[in-house]
Amino acid sequence: MNKGGLAFFGLRKWPETKELPRRIYSYDLLRGLCAIFVALYHFLFWTANTTSYVSPLGAINNAGTYGVYMFFMLSGATMCSSYRDRLKTSADFVYYYGVRWARILPLYFFVMMLTVLSLYFIVGEKDWSLAKIILNSSLLFGFGMPGETSNVGGGWSIGIEVVFYTVFPMLLFLMDTKSWKFDLVLLLTACFVQITFVNYVVAINGADFHLAWDYYTNFLSFAGYFVFGCMVSKWLLPRRQVSSGFAILIVFILTLGFVFYPTSGSGESVSGYSGFVFLIIAFAVFLLWSMCELPVWLRGVGSFLGDISYSVYLLHPFCFKGVELVTSRLIDPEFLARQPWVVIIVSMILTIIAAKIVYVVVEKPMLAYFKTRLKKQLVAAG
Repeated sequence: MNKGGLAFFGLRKWPETKELPRRIYSYDLLRGLCAIFVALYHFLFWTANTTSYVSPLGAINNAGTYGVYMFFMLSGATMCSSYRDRLKTSADFVYYYGVRWARILPLYFFVMMLTVLSLYFIVGEKDWSLAKIILNSSLLFGFGMPGETSNVGGGWSIGIEVVFYTVFPMLLFLMDTKSWKFDLVLLLTACFVQITFVNYVVAINGADFHLAWDYYTNFLSFAGYFVFGCMVSKWLLPRRQVSSGFAILIVFILTLGFVFYPTSGSGESVSGYSGFVFLIIAFAVFLLWSMCELPVWLRGVGSFLGDISYSVYLLHPFCFKGVELVTSRLIDPEFLARQPWVVIIVSMILTIIAAKIVYVVVEKPMLAYFKTRLKKQLVAAG
């Protein structure tokens, strides 16, 4: 990285540390679990909206909210680990942005078109916007209000990720110092901006968080999470110790307690005193996961769930709606109300199977193809 800008402030390049592991299996497992938590939250939410059924687990709002926010910390940590010493030339930047685009767009475009076609032919919704399709096809929707402009269920967070991917090289440049004080100021600034923005958005929209949603789904609402993930990668991952299976069990139990902690589901869980406490707890939970290394026997599970996490996140609405549609037409119109957990369990199993298939058929080969093409073009360009 270029040290000129930081030398102006009297700061030095961050210290050299031992090489980071190629794959962090604890992050794989956490990413997969978060995707499953979000899917479960949506399944219960849709069931409650469609029927009078109330889950004994409650609304598990933390699973649906902070489960997604964990993704932003995971992105920051994994991106920083992967690229901290690799963005040095213009070709590096071209390859970086090309790979990020290839990682997200193929599956997102596939699900977007599936959504549009399903709404058109099954639901009969013909009021679709060509402008929104163009915004989604280019992934530019994240720079506005992705909660309103995304054509994909849950796609708003993908738009936020694109914004973070775009500004990440600048953040990496700012972090190119071994001054922990500078990094602390950077993190506190990001958290201050996040907390201030979230509280402002919630305050001006009153008690109904749904009114604030379109404005809330802005990258400023999650800047602290992404920067925290980067800081964990820089300062903790190179120095972490291998943890015992018992320690990992404790971290897993604490994570379950956090995501299943009952909350109102309104802006109270992300703003005010409660929002600040949950922010700190989310940081602590992620920090604990970052300190853990999975035992060999659990790495296969982590790899499997990590691989399919993106597909699980984008495909679970289709699987649930598909199971609901089939059971209501072929078995009983009130099947969801009578047997909600059957629908939920079958939907989850179907989601995992579909996600694995899509990962193997769409995600993995498309990413490999674009990586190869990018490398060839960059070599040819000299």
